[in-house]
Amino acid sequence: MESRLGEGSRFHFTARFGLQPGQAALPEVENLRGLRVLVVDDSATNRRILEEMLRKWRMRPALVSSGSAALAFLEKGARSRKPFALVLLDGQMPEMDGFEVARRIHGHPTLGSVKVIMLTSAGQSEAVCQVTPGVAASLTKPARQSELLNAIVTVLSGPGRAKPRATSRVRRRIAKARRRMRILVAEDNRVNQELVLELLRQRGHNAAVAADGAKALKALERERFDAVLMDVQMPNMSGLEATRAIRQSEKSTGRHVPIVAMTAHAMKGDRERCLEAGMDGYVAKPIQAAELFAAVEGLASPSGSSSGGDHEERAAGGFDREALRARFRDDTGLLRRLADVFRDDCPRMLADIQRRSGPEVRRRRLVLLTLSRARRPILAPATW
Repeated sequence: MESRLGEGSRFHFTARFGLQPGQAALPEVENLRGLRVLVVDDSATNRRILEEMLRKWRMRPALVSSGSAALAFLEKGARSRKPFALVLLDGQMPEMDGFEVARRIHGHPTLGSVKVIMLTSAGQSEAVCQVTPGVAASLTKPARQSELLNAIVTVLSGPGRAKPRATSRVRRRIAKARRRMRILVAEDNRVNQELVLELLRQRGHNAAVAADGAKALKALERERFDAVLMDVQMPNMSGLEATRAIRQSEKSTGRHVPIVAMTAHAMKGDRERCLEAGMDGYVAKPIQAAELFAAVEGLASPSGSSSGGDHEERAAGGFDREALRARFRDDTGLLRRLADVFRDDCPRMLADIQRRSGPEVRRRRLVLLTLSRARRPILAPATW
């Protein structure tokens, strides 16, 4: 110990360690020298930590703070014939999350060969890795240097090299994430109710529904649930109010039921408001089956969240039949049933809108009025 009054103390020690029996040494890093790596994280601290690790292994990292910037960097590198071989991608970012970035890289005509390692919150990585196209491996933050190096070497070595075996802790987490869960769906919209319930049932989970926050509270008082999918905007009691009430009641019980927000909001700050209210995760509407399963199953033990992406941008291009079929997992029967429910529910929504005002509300009223007065079904059987 070295200590000086008014300056502080410094502690240090020297120790000699031998290799653990049966464990191989760390992979050679010589082959990684000069490798171009793109680090994508909205946290400047995380970017700096990863940069120091990569430079220590003689790699050439570039740093960006958003998904859109990452795609631009990757495309520029491909055009200049200086492509990136690897992307270290944060799973939780505003505007466009890491899972959407990975999907776009995977579907890009010139970027599909880029390897992606996802860095995400505890308890979610394995589930997300299995359902997100383009993710070669995933690590739980904060990742140790040895874990990151092993993942990089394994991912870049190609399919011929055996992947490291999962630890017993990881295997237990995966098994727990896949188990049959009892899930409460708090949602006032009938179409969303039917969609989420059907997706969860197809996945093998047992689901119940509550039409507003107050009913969700009563349901939680009657029975125990493994997780709650909570719509943010509901009558009587909003999802944020219900979540605060649930967290308050848990102070006396010591329990913590994971709550995932379901919201059409995808603006910067919305995820933070959900987390401040006590929610554990975040899924944006329109609901994507893969993101829904990753968020709920990853929260089998409390974990991070999966934030919604650019659903408005995807919708702006017009009606995408293939995307719609994929969202319903090719279950056209369910799609027709929900379309009929939506048409039948239009009069109630119109009556609710008439009690409101403003140009945006009037525009939505016109759209709903057109749909409700359609002379033929919105989705004719011949369409499919």
